[in-house]
Amino acid sequence: PVVAGGGDGQVCGLGLGVLTPGTAYLSLGSGAVCGIHVPRYRHDLGFRTLVSPSGEGFILETCLRTCTQLVDWVVTLTGRTLDELVAAAADVAPGADGLLLVPYWSGVMSPYWDDTARGTVTGLGLDHGPGHLFRAALEGVALEQAVAPDALERAGGVRARELVVTGGGATSSLWGEIVSSVLGRPLRRPPIADAGCLGAAILAAAGAGWHGSIAAAAETIVPTGGETFGPRPDWVAAYATILARYRKIHPALATVRR
Repeated sequence: PVVAGGGDGQVCGLGLGVLTPGTAYLSLGSGAVCGIHVPRYRHDLGFRTLVSPSGEGFILETCLRTCTQLVDWVVTLTGRTLDELVAAAADVAPGADGLLLVPYWSGVMSPYWDDTARGTVTGLGLDHGPGHLFRAALEGVALEQAVAPDALERAGGVRARELVVTGGGATSSLWGEIVSSVLGRPLRRPPIADAGCLGAAILAAAGAGWHGSIAAAAETIVPTGGETFGPRPDWVAAYATILARYRKIHPALATVRR
């Protein structure tokens, strides 16, 4: 049988079991993709709208083009190993001692849709080192997940109870704690090595007739459980203040760039 597939982000969502409103998926891969399922078509500049690979409803999705690519960039720039940078960043307080990074290294899709945008680092001082830059990169991606997906929940009319995370960046517990604390909600890392491959397998299993529907295949195949990162109370308030500053950076600098 030849079975239709889906986009990488949407198939990741299927592999994570995001088939109904109330749960969102977050893929921390080369780019960062966040999506929710809605029963009816919605559109907004804050997201892109796609047909759900389950065949029922739609996926509202945001996309940040630079995610783990940014991690690779910091590793190459600093000449440090990933383990060294993670250890150094863990010793840095939220906000990286005033260093803020907007991760638009490859332009920005939602919500600004500006291919000419580029990354920004503000607040850089002589007391900052590789650990600060690495922490600011992790925080920049996390802060963007608080900016872009706002429109998802407004359009969907439901606040996601939790985010289910996948991708190479999901292996980082430090990043998981940062994202959870920025968003103020739990982030669950399921026991799945590659949710995109699992989503494709679900489509194939349903297409081969092993299950009565794609939803039934997902219910049987998608594993439950995993590790959950809860917001750290000592970080939540700090990130709320930092997020207010972060939201102002790109709109302000975009006028200068033009």
